Amino acid sequence: MSYQDKLTLDEIAKNDDDMVRDAIRIAYRYRFQCRDAANRFTVNCFNACMVNLAVTKIKKDKKSGHFFSHKQQVRCEERTRYQGVDLWRNGIYIYKTDELAYFVGKPQCEILAVSLPWWVVTNAPVEKKRIISLPAIGNMHPGRN
Repeated sequence: MSYQDKLTLDEIAKNDDDMVRDAIRIAYRYRFQCRDAANRFTVNCFNACMVNLAVTKIKKDKKSGHFFSHKQQVRCEERTRYQGVDLWRNGIYIYKTDELAYFVGKPQCEILAVSLPWWVVTNAPVEKKRIISLPAIGNMHPGRN
């Protein structure tokens, strides 16, 4: 029985919120000219996370829809349930032994932005050169930085 199996649903939700808050403190918001560039970046982020966690193969669980690497104890969960001011929280949550290791947000668009309207929030281990990045530190709403 894992640590998570012993928690109530409220405790799991609070624990998850705390892990997301910790991940966002070290995350950056990367800006892009177009959606295609932002989408390519999210794929590169996911791949960098898998390399960093030594995952070479993942399998999809038919029941939960999550992706797993049992050997490395890695679980990838795609969340699309957030709306409104929490829209930036949609994306891929990557857990290592039931602890959130990485977050790769879905590309978001600022309609009123004149330049670089697309952005992605992530704490993935990617090179920060040649990409406009802004820290998302201490802010649960990185889209407002």
